[in-house]
Amino acid sequence: RPLQPAGRRQHRLAAECLAQVGLDAIAKQPFWALSGGQKERILIARALAAEPRLLLLDEPTAGVDPGATVAIMDVITRLNRERGLTVVLVSHQLRIVRQVVRSVIWVDDGGAVKGTAEELLSPEHIADVFGAVAARG
Repeated sequence: RPLQPAGRRQHRLAAECLAQVGLDAIAKQPFWALSGGQKERILIARALAAEPRLLLLDEPTAGVDPGATVAIMDVITRLNRERGLTVVLVSHQLRIVRQVVRSVIWVDDGGAVKGTAEELLSPEHIADVFGAVAARG
């Protein structure tokens, strides 16, 4: 389909997606004026407008403050639970990931291990991979 102005359905879908990420109140603000966490949630809303069954997120909480991190992870968790959306998430923030995911694929040094978050993100497993200091930190 060629490019054309957005119709009612597209406007309604955009409004729904903004509401799903908790940003419908700032819909008229320019993207450049938003905080880092708001920008991340806007990008998630943009992806939702395509009505996907699978959402791929690469470091969605990188570079945002702790409050924005919680808001982003809440959105991701809610989308998975309420919409049945499968979310594949890349993150180095192990404590946060451990709180919201069920299944983990741990990729390290050319290999990969699949398991539950409980198994692979346990302090014992993290200590095995990174050493005892990282598990306590």
